[in-house]
Amino acid sequence: MDRIKEKFDSFENRTILYVNIIFLISNFSSLILKKNDFVSLESSIAVYLPLILAGFILSVFFRNIDKKNKIVIHLILVLLLFNFLSYLVWMTININNPNYILFLDFKDQFLQSKVSSQLFILFLTLILFVMIWRRTQWLTFLGPSVTHIKYSHTILFTLLMNILTMLFINDKKLDILIDSSNYLQMLKENSFTMYLVNIFYLVLVLFIFSGLIAKGYCDLVRRAPSSYSVISVSFILSIFLNFGIQYSIVDPANFYPSIYYHLLGSIFQIISSTILFALIYFLLNRFIVSSIVNVMIGVIFIVANGMKFRLRHEPILPSDLVWLRQLRLLLGFVDSKVSYAIVVAIIFVALSYYIIYKRISDFYVFSNKKFRLLSIISVLSIMFSLLSLMRVEDGIKHTKNIPIITPLTNEVNVNWLGNTVNANVKSLSFVWYKQIVSPPMELPFEYSRNKISEIKEKYSQIATDINKTRKNNIADQTVIFILSESFSDPNKIPGTSISMDILPNIREIKNHFTSGTMISDGYGGGTANMEFQSLTGLPMYNMSSSISTIYTDVVPKMRFIPTLSDYFSPANRIAIHLESGNNYARNGIYKKMGYETYIGTSDSDVIVKDFKREGLYPSDASTYQLVLDRLTETPQFFSLITMQNHMPWSAGLPKEVTAVNELFSQEENESLTSYSRLLSMTDKSTKEFLDDLDKKDEKISVVFYGDHLPSLYHEEHFQERPELQYQTEYFIWSNFKTEKKNRPILYSSDFIAALLETTDSKVSPYSALLTKVMENSTVSEEDLSEEGREILNDFKIVEYDLLRNKGFLEKDDDFFKIGD
Repeated sequence: MDRIKEKFDSFENRTILYVNIIFLISNFSSLILKKNDFVSLESSIAVYLPLILAGFILSVFFRNIDKKNKIVIHLILVLLLFNFLSYLVWMTININNPNYILFLDFKDQFLQSKVSSQLFILFLTLILFVMIWRRTQWLTFLGPSVTHIKYSHTILFTLLMNILTMLFINDKKLDILIDSSNYLQMLKENSFTMYLVNIFYLVLVLFIFSGLIAKGYCDLVRRAPSSYSVISVSFILSIFLNFGIQYSIVDPANFYPSIYYHLLGSIFQIISSTILFALIYFLLNRFIVSSIVNVMIGVIFIVANGMKFRLRHEPILPSDLVWLRQLRLLLGFVDSKVSYAIVVAIIFVALSYYIIYKRISDFYVFSNKKFRLLSIISVLSIMFSLLSLMRVEDGIKHTKNIPIITPLTNEVNVNWLGNTVNANVKSLSFVWYKQIVSPPMELPFEYSRNKISEIKEKYSQIATDINKTRKNNIADQTVIFILSESFSDPNKIPGTSISMDILPNIREIKNHFTSGTMISDGYGGGTANMEFQSLTGLPMYNMSSSISTIYTDVVPKMRFIPTLSDYFSPANRIAIHLESGNNYARNGIYKKMGYETYIGTSDSDVIVKDFKREGLYPSDASTYQLVLDRLTETPQFFSLITMQNHMPWSAGLPKEVTAVNELFSQEENESLTSYSRLLSMTDKSTKEFLDDLDKKDEKISVVFYGDHLPSLYHEEHFQERPELQYQTEYFIWSNFKTEKKNRPILYSSDFIAALLETTDSKVSPYSALLTKVMENSTVSEEDLSEEGREILNDFKIVEYDLLRNKGFLEKDDDFFKIGD
């Protein structure tokens, strides 16, 4: 080891030694005081600065300090930075804890009764510090002189002292993040093997702190940044990013009461962010430019994450990156104040870089191209290794004791609570990694080729039985699915008062046709998911919790997509969505579904520019008119997505419609009023559209539903009735006589079965399965019969097979064909 590592010069060795002594100071002071939290920033100000002042006075007395290196100043900076970062990590892992005071309480800290004892311990440590400065020979194994301390000797000394301290401080529970804390109490009792693993991990962390970061600090002081500097700065930036990300999705209502797992999540996020930042440094190879880029990426991500969380109560996920191709549309959702702030920030950064660059020329991180390439390959290898470690095929848990990953994967299961709670507990980075490597569904019980064959035979018989009593064929009529963007009756929300009934026509339609409440999967978003489920019958509730957007996370891996539109020729399948076809890759998705015509405003088969707007988006009436213009006597299938009620909302008419909510601010009530006015226009135009369809001689059926609630409301609105947050309206209308069915609650994946039932249409074995699922999907688990449980498990097996890229079911299988 000694031959591999070169000796550092005097300044480097002393810096390493000083950093190690700082760690020891923190450890021993914690040991004496038995503190239950990180050494805080207040403690640094109230205790350590007087210590530094005393140290400076003593150093002047001994007159043996190398003033050129400004040791005391460097010590102050390193000390304060260390304690601030420690406090920041502690705040992050308690960020959702409702019982934790997140920010500083100076009075409580300044009145600590044991400050004097801490000062006493620190004074004794200072004496040791000064003795080392005097190049005392009592620590003989360090070498003949402090100025000739070897790297390996310093590391060995640090590890020995800190591990011993940790054993005493933490009551034999090791902290695996920073070696100055007995106060986390997060490591639960593990096997002896895991205990050794934690010791090893602690050693690794101390190695980084003691060697690499100290070396990187020295290189930065010399204005000669190196890979050590990159690691140091990346690590520090990652701690700040970790806090910013978790603070942007604060959700105390879903606090998971285990600091242990919050800590492991923070560690994972810090490590993964450090790797990403280091990669950017290595790729750009300019220290100042790379630093600015990393900071900008972090700040933009934190702000965007907070904005999405505020609107949809969900963090940014990998599938959201597709919106980067639609920046113009994306910025349209951003508040104008935020847009101005972004522009100002960019200008400020540009000017700052110009000023810095004029005063200090940028530094190359690497001068050796081969070493730079090797570093890039190494970082990428680490990233892919993390992905490989987190890959869990078919629901099999990790069997190996992999630090951090195994406990987060195996020991804490909050997947069923969704991505937001997962991100709060395990960190957003962990959620991202899991989304990238996780299968779309967990392996269902009994899944096999033989079981698929049994299911095909079983539901073929059920389909035959159902078809005995049904007269119609869905392919003999025109079917129109209307996904009405953000359509939901605001009168259901507690505290809402509207000046008039804004949905009289739709309310009347619901009274005469099959209708009720639809259960949405998301709040404030999730349009693409609702569309997929309604067209295919494949529900999201069976999929992995790591799935965010089905169109981007699942569909690309599917061999084929079973849809109701399959019963119509491609020439008679028409999709209409007056937005860009690049949104969630719909232009490619519709092609995969067999649509010959897709009508949009760009990147579509037919591009429409001439349309009327209501508020900020194309009106519902304009979208409906596109259907009326293309109706033929031949049966057709239309899939519509309206945009009129999409946020942000701005509508001045009809003026007689005003709305308020008792929990809203004036600005929020203005948005509620605009939203209500737009809904009233939807109500009117939908009635007029159905009236026009009613005049047609051809049979036509319409499935109308709202995809989700608007992102207007507060959490307080749903405290008494949480289910309201995910309930919208639906109806199934026909221009011929149909029986009104009693389906008060449906999932969007039940619409195919509900439509076939309402129109008395025959079913395929697949839609016979969907029919049986519809009859059991909204039944509570404890009330499910044995037959109901078997049906839902059969459905999971079929859905799992369809979502796989190597399933047993084929596109032309009789399972998807409608029999006699």
